[in-house]
Amino acid sequence: MQDKKTILTLITAIATIDFSTLWCKVDTRLSTSGRHYLYTRLGHPTRTSLEAKLSAIGQVQFTLSANDILAIYYSLSLLFVENDEIIILSTREQFKNMMRRIFEGQQMGLKLHYSTNTEDALNKITPQSKLIIAERVQPSPDGFSIFEHSKVYEASKSKNIIFALDMSNCIGDIKQLHKISDVDLLIADLTYFNGCDGVRNGAMMTDRQDLYEKVKVNVNSIGNVTQPMAAYLASRGLKTLSIRLDQQAKNAEAIVEQFLKPNDIQSHLYGNMILIPCTLDNDLLSELKEIRLKQGNSNFSHIEKSERYFVVHVGIDEYEDIAKELLTMISKIQSANDQQKL
Repeated sequence: MQDKKTILTLITAIATIDFSTLWCKVDTRLSTSGRHYLYTRLGHPTRTSLEAKLSAIGQVQFTLSANDILAIYYSLSLLFVENDEIIILSTREQFKNMMRRIFEGQQMGLKLHYSTNTEDALNKITPQSKLIIAERVQPSPDGFSIFEHSKVYEASKSKNIIFALDMSNCIGDIKQLHKISDVDLLIADLTYFNGCDGVRNGAMMTDRQDLYEKVKVNVNSIGNVTQPMAAYLASRGLKTLSIRLDQQAKNAEAIVEQFLKPNDIQSHLYGNMILIPCTLDNDLLSELKEIRLKQGNSNFSHIEKSERYFVVHVGIDEYEDIAKELLTMISKIQSANDQQKL
């Protein structure tokens, strides 16, 4: 008899712990008595807390978290039907491959178009275009992305196309989200938020309730919700996020200072551009254009001057040869200028 009583006691205890997480609780201590406490398979306090914090940081009305960024994109893809077109605006092959895996791998008949610059993306817009995804990368020399978000947003808005901006590779801009208003959706991988390895989750932020509700239904339906521990770690990581971003910015500034030494001419690839940090005379830009126009190289003739860099737009396959030739030309021009000063 004692054994049966013990077994019943254990069963009761176990049932209470397990099944209490499956029902919507009501916390009568809240000011709005009767409000759901949301501790279910689809919602729990840590998820709700994380989404509220992200909404506050991004100054948006709605935030949806998922167990990783792939779940966000997959849930977004379920909004479209066969033959709908999606434009991917990015210079990174890794990002393009991820988009192929998500949108083409499901074999739902969605058509993807890839662009590396704003004008090309706008030219690929058709009546069947339903979504534009742009990957925000580290700011270019003028302090903003190489993509002109406002132009893309205006074109997408006029044609009723959703414009999504992926910030996973530029998470430092989370501090300045209030400046990025020309988008419908902000999507980010929250791995950097966590501040620890081995934890993955993603989020979507928006002011459009219609999109939020539709994507949320898909995330909940396929069970890709943020798990309690992952949500907790992301919330905890937000406490140190500002410190980590500041340190990252200081490290980046130190690297840039190395590039900007007066006699140290460097070049590196940035998407389909070559950036050359230099502090040479302003006449160098016109001299470079003039020389290249005489030689008839149209790729090389598109040169811009920013505050700290010369920006040369080239084809991806040609940048190595052009970069070497460009550095040789700069050295010759700089030497000639130095001799004239003497």
